[in-house]
Amino acid sequence: MRRLYNVLFALFIYILFLTPTIACTALAEKSIQKKNKTSFVFYSFWAILIPCILAAFRAETVGTDVLVYAKPVYEWARSSNSFAELLALNTRFENGYLFMAYVSSKLFHSFNAMLFFTQLLIILPIYVSAFKIRNLIPATSAMLCYYSFFYVMSFNIMREGIAVSFLLLAFIYLLDNKWINAAVIIFIATLFHSSSLVGAVLIIFVVVLDRIQKPRVRALLVAVVVVSIPVFMRYWEIIFRLLLAWNIIPAKYLFYTRYLKDSYMVGLNRAHFFKMLLRWVGYVATYALLKDNHLFRDDKIGRCIKSGALIGIMIFSSVVFILNSGYGYRVSFYLEILLVFWVAGLNSGIQKIQMSHMPLRSLVMYGMALSCFLIAYMWRGFHGTLPFAFQIYRY
Repeated sequence: MRRLYNVLFALFIYILFLTPTIACTALAEKSIQKKNKTSFVFYSFWAILIPCILAAFRAETVGTDVLVYAKPVYEWARSSNSFAELLALNTRFENGYLFMAYVSSKLFHSFNAMLFFTQLLIILPIYVSAFKIRNLIPATSAMLCYYSFFYVMSFNIMREGIAVSFLLLAFIYLLDNKWINAAVIIFIATLFHSSSLVGAVLIIFVVVLDRIQKPRVRALLVAVVVVSIPVFMRYWEIIFRLLLAWNIIPAKYLFYTRYLKDSYMVGLNRAHFFKMLLRWVGYVATYALLKDNHLFRDDKIGRCIKSGALIGIMIFSSVVFILNSGYGYRVSFYLEILLVFWVAGLNSGIQKIQMSHMPLRSLVMYGMALSCFLIAYMWRGFHGTLPFAFQIYRY
């Protein structure tokens, strides 16, 4: 009975906050179609602000990483007399994240501010990315899929969540051949999570792969990448100790050598299989309905989203079956985020959705979004997201 109450309360809270968020996103998209920049800025402000407020005032128990590293980093920043002193602690965290913690503690004197800025840096790049490709994929559909698939997950995967979001924007710039813009965004991503360098290689690989005309060569390259990731993770400790010995990476990353050794990083549980199943169902169902959509299929953005999302799911699956670990998401997340655009692409080319005559593709998209949210977060409680609670910090 208690669990049912927790689920219903959490569902009520998310509906309460995300409904106006999606509504404001839809109004922002409608405003930009009418070339009304003032309305677009107004509605976009609220579309981004509302989910950031929810994230800022959640309890410390919502998302396990809040207590694992977010709160400790904030406390270190609060006790430091300068940013240089914080850096001198030689912590294992990237400078961008440390700077955000320092600003939150010194300028705003609030842990709420740190959680707010964390969520802002996750949502903003995705929002910008969605509106950059709105001519192919409705931005409102893309943001709806994001909130269904990854928003609650970002309460736990925070630092990497920022890096993933920025690399998604870099991916859009790469597709537009804006390599300098992409390089700047990639650099920003590295300030929040070191694994973004691996993510950058993956998104560049997807863009380059699209330019290869021979199907067999493409298939071979994909197979090599998908198999090499679990091999790399198998010998993670040896590789990192060599990089440290050669002074290629800073000594503060020595802690990475323990990866795939701690108990919570090895072995499998039901959550890993549910996650893998949801990803595959979402991809395959979308593929079945989009294979005849020439608007999406023939567009460069559509092709790269299709191949990138597939490679991401294959990487996660290969780590599950080869290493018996669900920790492959640390790499696959950089491509799995493309599922947001892939599933939202079901509404590609649909000019107006009428409730009295809902196209099959739209019904499937909304069905998958709702099903994923309910199964992953309301039923299974992925990433320590249940029970949900609010908390106001007083420092």
